[in-house]
Amino acid sequence: MIDMTFQQQVNSRAHETIQLCYHCHKCTAGCPVAQDMTHGPDVILRMVQLGQKQVALTSPDIWLCAGCETCGACAAACPNKASVVRNWTPTQILFM
Repeated sequence: MIDMTFQQQVNSRAHETIQLCYHCHKCTAGCPVAQDMTHGPDVILRMVQLGQKQVALTSPDIWLCAGCETCGACAAACPNKASVVRNWTPTQILFM
């Protein structure tokens, strides 16, 4: 099921514009726990952009990012400075 308000909910809670992500995959390439993820940070962001709320919220990936203690490697690698970390916490909150 597609929820077109999902992106707006995450943007609002993160004080971030998730549309900044154009899926260059640099965040995933720089993520120290990406090899343990099912999808990777860029794919989860894409799910949020496309309103795939249920898939994104049931992915274990949203919890692995917090497991690496939000090192910031993903944000540092992003050419648009879209913070995966700032989007993760609101996504986790929406899960609860």
